[in-house]
Amino acid sequence: MLKLKLNSPSVSEDVPGPVVDLKAVLVTKKNIVLTWSDPLDNGGSDIIGYEVLRKDAKMKLFRQPIEMASCKCDVQGLLAGEEYDFRVIARNKYGDGAPADLGPILAEDAKGKIPIDALGPILPENLRSVYKLDLNGVYQFRIKAENKYGVSDGCDSEKVQLRDPFGLPGPPRNPKIIAATATTMTVTWDPPLDNGGSTIQGYWLEKRERGAVYWGRVNRAPVTKPAVKGLQYTVLKLIEGTEYQFRIAACNAAGVGPHNPPSPPGNPEVKDKTKSSITLTWTPPDKDGGNPIKGYIIEVHEEGSPDWRRVNPADKLHPSTEITVPDLKEGKKCKFRIYAVNAAGNSEPARTGDILVQDILSKSRPQQSEFRTAHDMNMMHVHVNPTCATQSLVVPDLIVGQDYLFRVRAENRFGFGPYVETIDRTKARDPIRMSDLVSLRCNRRDVDTTTFRVEDLTEGDEYEFRVIAYNEVGPSRPSSTAGPIIIQDQTCAPSIELEEFMEVEQGSDISIVAKLRGCPFPTLTWFKAPPHKSDTKVEIQYDEHINKIVSDDSCTLLIQQGKRHDTGLYTLVASNSLGKASKEMRLNVLGRPGPPSAPIKFEEIGAEKITLSWLPPKDDGGSKITNYVIWRRVANRKTWVPVTNEPKERIWTVENLMEGHEYVFRIMAQNKYGVGEPLDSDPEVARNRYTVPGQCEKPTVTNITMDSMTVNWEEPEDDGGTTITGYWLERKETTGKRWARVTRDPIRPMGLGESFVVSGLIEGSQYLFRVSAINAAGPGLASPPTDPIFARDPICEFRVIAFNAAGNGGVIRLIAYVSGQPTPDITWTRGGAGLPPEAKVETTAISSSLVIKPCARKHLGVYTLTAKNASGEKTKNVTVEVLDVPGPVGIPFLAENLTTDSCKLNWFFPENDGGSPISNYIIEKREAERKAWTSVSYSASRQNAIARGLTLGKAYFFRVAAENSIGIGPFVETAAEIIIKEPISE
Repeated sequence: MLKLKLNSPSVSEDVPGPVVDLKAVLVTKKNIVLTWSDPLDNGGSDIIGYEVLRKDAKMKLFRQPIEMASCKCDVQGLLAGEEYDFRVIARNKYGDGAPADLGPILAEDAKGKIPIDALGPILPENLRSVYKLDLNGVYQFRIKAENKYGVSDGCDSEKVQLRDPFGLPGPPRNPKIIAATATTMTVTWDPPLDNGGSTIQGYWLEKRERGAVYWGRVNRAPVTKPAVKGLQYTVLKLIEGTEYQFRIAACNAAGVGPHNPPSPPGNPEVKDKTKSSITLTWTPPDKDGGNPIKGYIIEVHEEGSPDWRRVNPADKLHPSTEITVPDLKEGKKCKFRIYAVNAAGNSEPARTGDILVQDILSKSRPQQSEFRTAHDMNMMHVHVNPTCATQSLVVPDLIVGQDYLFRVRAENRFGFGPYVETIDRTKARDPIRMSDLVSLRCNRRDVDTTTFRVEDLTEGDEYEFRVIAYNEVGPSRPSSTAGPIIIQDQTCAPSIELEEFMEVEQGSDISIVAKLRGCPFPTLTWFKAPPHKSDTKVEIQYDEHINKIVSDDSCTLLIQQGKRHDTGLYTLVASNSLGKASKEMRLNVLGRPGPPSAPIKFEEIGAEKITLSWLPPKDDGGSKITNYVIWRRVANRKTWVPVTNEPKERIWTVENLMEGHEYVFRIMAQNKYGVGEPLDSDPEVARNRYTVPGQCEKPTVTNITMDSMTVNWEEPEDDGGTTITGYWLERKETTGKRWARVTRDPIRPMGLGESFVVSGLIEGSQYLFRVSAINAAGPGLASPPTDPIFARDPICEFRVIAFNAAGNGGVIRLIAYVSGQPTPDITWTRGGAGLPPEAKVETTAISSSLVIKPCARKHLGVYTLTAKNASGEKTKNVTVEVLDVPGPVGIPFLAENLTTDSCKLNWFFPENDGGSPISNYIIEKREAERKAWTSVSYSASRQNAIARGLTLGKAYFFRVAAENSIGIGPFVETAAEIIIKEPISE
């Protein structure tokens, strides 16, 4: 769980997130049953329904949507052996949410598996499968055998809990905030150690304000793709000044896992001890991981035991922050570790040191001590200790003035070894003889630490020191003495211990601590130099931002809320009468970068876009520049509009500008610590720097053939102030209205006269051509068009124009414009034979026309024009199609009763479609006692229709006619009336 502060709460309303727990609960070769759960994020509005789509696994598009109101769908009509992908989308009043996909799933009956509702009698098999069970439900099964004599007694199975084959993933690790602005934060984390046996499909982020109860979903769809530096997500639309908490959960095929575990419990301490128990207390974790603390796990490790033992029961958590651990062995050392537990799992443990098990309210005397007095003639031995794991032991409670001998023996798992005795006698006496010396207490108040500075001593006198410990029972025996020590100044030259390098983040307090030695105490001076100019160091002047703190053995340079300009080489110089010492330390304060280096250049200026370039900042904040942020504003306004934060290089084209408006652009560098200071550009107007080129002169046409021509032109006198980059060449038939470009891309300029071969022309057509020059500002004015030019070979050329009136009774008129030297002879034929009797040929000096009036369907076919002279022979084929309305539909035309208000009509396709595809059928009805035909409501397919809206008991006639693009054909009526009545049920 992470905490940062922004301002006030916000509520967002949006489309819902993806559904969760999408899975197939039943798979057969004909259908698949899907179930899912509501989205974790409903977008602030109730879910009103779901859309289920499917596709073949080999296809790309999802099709056949099914609208569902519940979280279950039975997808029917599948093909056995095919694989399918499924998609489910939740919907609220704001629209469709993010999709959740499942698949591919093979449509087939699982071998040896029979649905529970289709089991029937048990067959002689030893494997059965049961479906339609509830997830996490506990079941017990009973099996009975059956033969011709009856049914046996049942055999009951053990109780089984139905679980998902995969477990939920563990919590993600190490969540951190790596960047923050006034309205955004970037969260990063590491994958969980446990993926639950299934691939991690994505991550969900949630946030809540400090003090709030409910968590809100941040991302609409799971975070699936790691960024360059790992898993991260930028949370947008935060409120400045509000403090937020974030938590992350991983999801896999089994569902969404828990969030972050808590931090370790704090400050475990011993509250009480007895000879067989220890009472511990601790504080709750600083961070609960986004979930409430459920309880604690306490483990103990006793001296001599190889394993840790859990104190509280394995199936229960300890609910409070205090516990009494019983059944411990007196005199043994033990240590404890405590885990905090939430829904995500266990925290890292909080550990104690070694704790001796003994009653703290009584002075325990040593037992089984083993010693003997030198004056005891019976040499009585007394045990000093039951066990001793070390190689030293303090023997208490001896008689002052008595002489003692001691002996020691070792013990292992096979028993005791031989004793080893002391050689010399030892007299029990106070180590400091009060008769010889005066004992003075140094401290007036109790000392909690294990160090103490003794003052007001006399120079030249000799001192010894000892320490006495106190507890609730009273004082201990004095320690052995330290000394004797003669009090005198210890002169030495100064020395300094100082780290060579320190790196901190901007805004944090910086403490540069130097350990000192020197007597007399040295004079201390701090110097600072720029990072790469160590020779230009200057003495530091102390103020509210930077100060010096000196103690007995150290000197601390304290910098309040470090800034980037505090980066540098710091030197401490210590000097006294015996010498001089100095030590350097390089400090690097990391933070946001400085502004890019001026100026911002305008590489290209256009009416709708401007290309900017800039130099990197002189100060990168101590971290690599990751990208640049660009804003813009209209010069006469104060509001800045974000443009992009994508640029990684130092050039970018700002688009979607308005021509004639003056703009100011702002560029900021960004590193992992945030967005740096801005650099503003000079105002610039979005405009075209250049004008379009001038008009080209009228082109000329050469090399004319039946399907190509060469168009020639010169570049314009005015190039608009910039280089001509190409030309648009356009053509138009003299009978057409629109100009069409002859190439997809502009024609590249060649210099010294331009030309282009236009191919793909229609023989006999007359064409016009024009050309326009292009530069950076766009295309110029088109040139005057060429003179009309026929596409034809120089020797013999002709053009055929066909006029065809649609339908019988129209006119077929084929006009051929023929030229050639000498004048060619012209003949017309149809299909290699003569012309129909109705055809007439009309000839003029420049053309030959074939006219058929009136025309009929029989006149369709391929007509051939042949032109022949001494230079050769040419032919031209013209296909004539005569269109007509379709013929009558095929008989029989039948009607049959369906319901009390409808009947079904059946017919056959017309033998003659009139030369145009059938587009519709017209159906009309007539009551038997009436003569007028009226339209009928129907739904038609290819050759049948369902007539609706009929009256029970009435008799009807029906008629139908086919329709194509030419019109409606003749109607065909039913042969007999049909009476609408109740259908006979079987």
